[in-house]
Amino acid sequence: MKKIPKKFLIIICFVIVFCVPATAFGAPYVTEVIEYEPSHRVIELDDNRIFVVLHGSLEAKEGFAVSGLYYNTQPPQLIYMINDADSLRLRQWQLFISSDGTYVVAVAHPLAHQRVEFFANGMLFETHYFSDLVVDSSAIEVIGGRRIYDQEELRRLNVETNEFYIITVDYIEYRFNIETGEIVRTRDVFRATGGGRIHTNINVTQGAALSTTIILASLLVIVFLYFIESW
Repeated sequence: MKKIPKKFLIIICFVIVFCVPATAFGAPYVTEVIEYEPSHRVIELDDNRIFVVLHGSLEAKEGFAVSGLYYNTQPPQLIYMINDADSLRLRQWQLFISSDGTYVVAVAHPLAHQRVEFFANGMLFETHYFSDLVVDSSAIEVIGGRRIYDQEELRRLNVETNEFYIITVDYIEYRFNIETGEIVRTRDVFRATGGGRIHTNINVTQGAALSTTIILASLLVIVFLYFIESW
């Protein structure tokens, strides 16, 4: 039988060791994360519903008279509306929306008084200020004239449990029930990770999954090389 070139074997080992574990990085922090950037104005939740944020009621466009949730019909049918004052804010804020569109979590624009607001059926019912959530005030950074209270890239919404997550600059994770706006759990992430730094796309659960994947991949390489040498 023709001997397999060593260069080819090295390439296979490289793919197994480095590409297989890389899939662990792609795992979501929580199931079915839905996140929208502030620039979005028309958000299609599914085939039946559209969430629309306009620049006040004077900016009626594309059949949408006011900001709010609509049935995706022709013409669109309003399910609930958002008043002009709230709409002006939400147009610039980061939005996280429940799968059925009932609940909206809005995180303030970085240059605004940083806070997270909770809406149900278009009505604001709860607000939490980031300054109240940071325990160690010395961890607050000032960049470009604005205060940094949380790790913005780690904000997440779990649409299965309707729980919203943030991690403050002093590594306290807050879990909110978006149906009530209440904090249902806090966790010291710094201690949970043994003092390790939290990275943008990986958390404690993903870290464990990644470690397991690397170990399995390494064992697979050892077995592969053993059979090759015996061949």
